[in-house]
Formats: sequence, structure tokens, C-alpha cells
Amino acid sequence: MNSLLLLRPPTFSPYSLQSKVSALNPRFRISCSSARSDSVEAAENKPGVFDDLFLNLFRSRMVKEVGWDSEKPGYEGLIDVANQLMKKSKSNSKVTEAAWK
Repeated sequence: MNSLLLLRPPTFSPYSLQSKVSALNPRFRISCSSARSDSVEAAENKPGVFDDLFLNLFRSRMVKEVGWDSEKPGYEGLIDVANQLMKKSKSNSKVTEAAWK
């Protein structure tokens, strides 16, 4: 049986460096900032085929439970149906039970 050896590059922590340097010179401090650069753009999440399929399956189950469907398409319509379920149900446990049926 072959064993798998995973190598990981050494990690660098500015806090460990700061504590070592501070021990040598108590007036020396390192400041780190996690500010996001403007040049980095966030990737948009675009729904795929499976997203639409599962959204429609879940929405149809919710519509069946509530007995009402929203005219709004997609996720906004699902939120309307969920709000109707919340209004219809007497308790939070009934809403959870209906969602897991």
C-alpha cells in the first residue's frame, strides 16, 4: 500500500513575526491591513441549469403546501411563497416541517 505524503508550504503569520521583533525592540511594531484592493473584482455567481431545476422543484413543493403561487418569476417568487407559508402557519415548527416534507 502506497502512502500519500502531503507537503504544505510554511505559513507566515505577521503576529508571530511581531512578537519576535517586539521581544528584541519593544518600540518596533508591525501593522497589517486587510483592505481590499480596487483592482480585484468579485466574481458574479450566475445560476446554472441545476440551480434552476432545484429552485423550481423546491418552489413547486412550497406551492403545493401553501396552495398559492406568486406571479413573480424565480427566486423573488419563491420568497413570496415562503412569506405566504409563514403567514399561513401557526408556529415556526410547522413552517420547518412543511419545508422538509
